[in-house]
Amino acid sequence: MQSQVQRVGYITKDNVVEALLTDELIVQSYVYSRKSNKYWKILEPLTIELISNKKIINIERGFTYDMSSSPKSLWGIVPPANDGLFGYLVHDKLYLWRGHGMSRKEVDKEMLLWTNIVNKNKIDNYIRYFFVRLLGWLYWYKIV
Repeated sequence: MQSQVQRVGYITKDNVVEALLTDELIVQSYVYSRKSNKYWKILEPLTIELISNKKIINIERGFTYDMSSSPKSLWGIVPPANDGLFGYLVHDKLYLWRGHGMSRKEVDKEMLLWTNIVNKNKIDNYIRYFFVRLLGWLYWYKIV
């Protein structure tokens, strides 16, 4: 059976919730752990239309990400995985691939836009956005 995602050709803000409900959108596999972070690999490629600027990005098969870079000490408040997973995936791709021409602030905002669509817990979305704005520079400039 062909999923809605495959028929549409790419993910947009208008079809992401429906696509996530198919359980076929994010096909991933656990890869490894490093410094108490777990890393996951995307098994099927994704094409996404960004919300903020309508640019199309591709997340290739084999792309590795950590879901959410939540320190283990904060997992009680912001666990590493929740309904915002798609937003975190887009965010990680944009942090690691700089060919998009966006600033860190724009990339962080893109994450917030996606999580506000896919995760109904707005408080969680804004807490994560706050921490990304506060500490994301460490990853943006590859200090950690």
